[in-house]
Amino acid sequence: MSSQHIEDRRRVESVTSTKRLMDAINGTVLKPRERDVLMLKIFDDLSHYEIADRLNITEKTSQRLFAKAIRKLQDAL
Repeated sequence: MSSQHIEDRRRVESVTSTKRLMDAINGTVLKPRERDVLMLKIFDDLSHYEIADRLNITEKTSQRLFAKAIRKLQDAL
């Protein structure tokens, strides 16, 4: 296999993995509140304290929902 072929294959696999992840996040894998916490934590880089304040939940609930969302995504992928 040529190095170009290997690079192209890796690029396709990366795009496929990213699409599968986004489909899992936006699909039925996560409950809405789990999705909210995950998006705020990963994409907005908020702390659990900030997420809790924004969503009117406790910091512990934010941590629990985030961990649950990560487990569900790992299982789905």
